[in-house]
Amino acid sequence: MRGWQGQPHRHSLAKMGIKTSKLGYNLNDMKIKTSTMNFKIVIKPKEIMKDYIALHGLLTDLELPDSLDGGKIPHNEVWVREDIYQDKDRFKQVIWHETEELNLMTSQNITYKKAHAITTQKEIIKFGCSGIKEE
Repeated sequence: MRGWQGQPHRHSLAKMGIKTSKLGYNLNDMKIKTSTMNFKIVIKPKEIMKDYIALHGLLTDLELPDSLDGGKIPHNEVWVREDIYQDKDRFKQVIWHETEELNLMTSQNITYKKAHAITTQKEIIKFGCSGIKEE
């Protein structure tokens, strides 16, 4: 798997609290940092993710998709579908969403459903409606 690289993109991710290596995007170094936890970003193939573009380890068993067949996402990981990672603009938007959602969940102890709803509203204002489905 080959990722995209570039200093301007690295700096724009850093402003969002997403840490990357200085040489570009080393998947081992990509993290979302909240005030209480660090989450490793892990790229997964569509065969595992199915229609989900991102999942994180703070989802309860009831919120995890059945398609994971009992698989468990480690508590400190965010999984992103590989095709989303390859589209740098979409990837940045998805990581922004996950960062906002995880910040709400970890710093304000908000449930996933409420954090997702709040973040989706912010995302629509920030990015428009591209790729966003309200529930």
